[in-house]
Amino acid sequence: MINKQTKLMVIGVLTLMLSVTGFAQMHGEGHGGMRGKHMPILSHAETLGLSEKQVKNLKNIHHEFLKKSIQVGSQLKILELDYKKSMMDDASAKELNKQVDNIAAKSASKRKLHISMHFKVKKTLTDEQWNTWKKSMHGGMMDKMKHMKKGKDHSMHKKM
Repeated sequence: MINKQTKLMVIGVLTLMLSVTGFAQMHGEGHGGMRGKHMPILSHAETLGLSEKQVKNLKNIHHEFLKKSIQVGSQLKILELDYKKSMMDDASAKELNKQVDNIAAKSASKRKLHISMHFKVKKTLTDEQWNTWKKSMHGGMMDKMKHMKKGKDHSMHKKM
């Protein structure tokens, strides 16, 4: 059985790790997401022919998304931290399952923020701008996938 002092030390280390990770992600140093980054579509404002009003609206959408994303992300980290503490405190299976459900629900709400932003951006653009943007995004992803595939094929030939 783990003594109380060891449990507190582990919880302290976990808290520090989560704090550092959360800070890095909020400042654009973490992996993935749009935290601390510009909105990619704004880099193509001229190509897409965005008006000043559209650019302003997109910046507002992005700002609101970032605020909500930070809030939900922080809440998710707290739920995960509480879950880890409960595991160390020998909580019941029922309580742990409830916490897992809460974490899953919060994670889903984070994904829903992305969906909401996606449709707000779509609503801001004309059909032509949206289709051009969509093609450039999917085309860019397809190019990356082709490049990755070529890299894999190339590496396989080296092994043979």
